[in-house]
Amino acid sequence: MIRIIDKSNIHQFPKTMDQQFRLRHAVFVKEKGWKDFEKEGVYEKDQYDNDNATYVISIDSQGDAIGCFRLYPTMLPHMLSETFPNLVEGSVTRRPDVYEITRFHLSKAARQTTAWLELVAAIAEVGLDLGLSGVTGLTRTLRIPAMQAAGLSIRPTGLPVFMDGESNVSVIIDITEQSLSRINLNRGSTASVLERNLDRRDRA
Repeated sequence: MIRIIDKSNIHQFPKTMDQQFRLRHAVFVKEKGWKDFEKEGVYEKDQYDNDNATYVISIDSQGDAIGCFRLYPTMLPHMLSETFPNLVEGSVTRRPDVYEITRFHLSKAARQTTAWLELVAAIAEVGLDLGLSGVTGLTRTLRIPAMQAAGLSIRPTGLPVFMDGESNVSVIIDITEQSLSRINLNRGSTASVLERNLDRRDRA
């Protein structure tokens, strides 16, 4: 199940937010060594964890956070525009119908489960709910075939660059009903992955 949290409802889910920042610490600080973003020894946060962020969080059957990604408007200063503009060929995309996706991750225990495809499906489903045509971001180059095989339409927007010992590339992921249909076919269900009482169409 996918829970959407933004400034309109963040006060309802302090436990979920605490868990996802702790999980980000486990993944990005402990596993990847991103010490610059370590907070209080147990959290991973950066300057884009603010009121403009939308958190798309994978919740297990016990109600605990096991994965997440963050969406952020490209019309505002964001990671690609401020930190990695050199990784984008041409101008960095800044459009109201395009958000940036960052911090896509799952707990170690969830990475080989259906939670991965559910979180991928959420990219398309949440994007459609937000009226987006695409999301931009950085990804490990080796992950692109798996993301395409899952059903995403993903296109590099620059050349691969080695960072922290891995090849990374800037991309844009197209948000379409067709993409969501392909992902749903792969996961064997057309049911929404979202916690429907938090549907953005109802909360807009």
